[in-house]
Amino acid sequence: MSEQKEDSQSARGTPAMALETLRLLLRTPDLEDAPGIAELADNMNIASQTRRIPHPYSLRDAEDWIALMSGTADNGET
Repeated sequence: MSEQKEDSQSARGTPAMALETLRLLLRTPDLEDAPGIAELADNMNIASQTRRIPHPYSLRDAEDWIALMSGTADNGET
C-alpha cells in the first residue's frame, strides 16, 4: 500500500508531496540530488535512448532540470 505525505516546502512555498512505498520514495528532486542525478544521467547508453537528455550531462544540466521540476525555471514548461 502506498502513502502520500507532505514533504518540506517546495520552491514555490507550497508543501511538497511525496509518495512512499516499502521500496520507493518518489518526491520532487532538490539541489542536494544534483550530483547523483548528473552521475546517473551522464551515460551515453541512457542519452541515446532518450530525446531530451543531453550527453555529456553535467552538474549544471542536473541543476537546471531540478529548477524546472521545482517550478523555479522560467522557460514556459511544466
